[in-house]
Amino acid sequence: MLSVSRGPEVVKTSAPEHKIHKFHTLDALRGIAALAVVAYHRHSFLGVKAFSHGYLAVDFFFMLSGFVLTFAYQAKLDSGWSTWAFMKVRFGRLYPLYFLGLLVGLIEWFPGVRGPDSYVSRRVLAIGLVLGTLMLPTPWHLKGMKNAIFPINGPAWSLFFEVAANCFHALILRRRDSKLVPTNGVVVLVCSTAAFAITSIHMRTVNLGWAPGQILAGCPRVIFSYVAGFMLFLVWKSRRFRFAIPPAMSAAVLIAVLAIPTFARGELIYELATTMILFPILLFGSASSKPSPRLMPVAANLGLTSYAVYMLHEPLGELFVHVWNRLPGQNVLVHTPMAGIVYLLLVFAFALIAERFYDRPARAFLGGLLFRRSKVSSTGNG
Repeated sequence: MLSVSRGPEVVKTSAPEHKIHKFHTLDALRGIAALAVVAYHRHSFLGVKAFSHGYLAVDFFFMLSGFVLTFAYQAKLDSGWSTWAFMKVRFGRLYPLYFLGLLVGLIEWFPGVRGPDSYVSRRVLAIGLVLGTLMLPTPWHLKGMKNAIFPINGPAWSLFFEVAANCFHALILRRRDSKLVPTNGVVVLVCSTAAFAITSIHMRTVNLGWAPGQILAGCPRVIFSYVAGFMLFLVWKSRRFRFAIPPAMSAAVLIAVLAIPTFARGELIYELATTMILFPILLFGSASSKPSPRLMPVAANLGLTSYAVYMLHEPLGELFVHVWNRLPGQNVLVHTPMAGIVYLLLVFAFALIAERFYDRPARAFLGGLLFRRSKVSSTGNG
């Protein structure tokens, strides 16, 4: 399960930065990681487990979210922008595609879709739907449904943590006295790093937060990654230390890190080293790099569709299984690379359509409702 930073960020900045700044390489990495998670969750479609560490993308995405949202909104928060206004902006950005994923995921549970052996009571389905609509987790296993805190659309677990991290950011991570970084940010990073390491060692994995019984265990994971991104941006912004990693190298490193298999004995060490050391270096170096003009549209489209790919890939995958298995001579449970190729193309095409014809107008409509009586802009793309 993973989380994804919500689309490319375009924000006005003060001198000496360019008036409009886009993190093109980060957009590309966001899209690549989203597709890697699709392959991780649906490796049976491809016939090979190509991204055995695809779940680590959640840590990269939370770190990326902390970096980008600090870039976009920290100045406003430091100047007194209210937590409520910030959360309305985030809700308006996140909820439309989240709700679409919930609706698509609901189709899977209609009578006749899953078959007679997969009956779910109306009461159980209603509980999952109501909690899901409110973006609230289910801390217990609903009988007959997936063992996840968001059983209708499993990956939505990270949206709950994203909102919680955003609220934490607005309440705690505001500028205080330090010239470079807020003291509270340093304290939170140190404490969350220790808590993340201890929790991961105790649970023997960093892949926490998505299942019932893991909600508290997932908190250090999310806070560490998000606050690390927050701190990385403040260092990057100070211009006291910067370096650039070429976009092609950034993409190759991210693909390799998410794809390389490891032995069980070294698994946890690999996970912690990746999240605590490699991801911060990769994010910081990629923030200062820029793709060539020829590759710019590719990077932009990867970033543009990443959130939709993430939110829709799992429910679309469930529906794809049922449709594909009804085709003559096909069984998606058997290694069928063609099924994987068709599925990946379907997810990407659906994400493009959803982003253009649903998400944009839905965000505009929701933003109008949320900010009808407010002068605060709701156009941020964090």
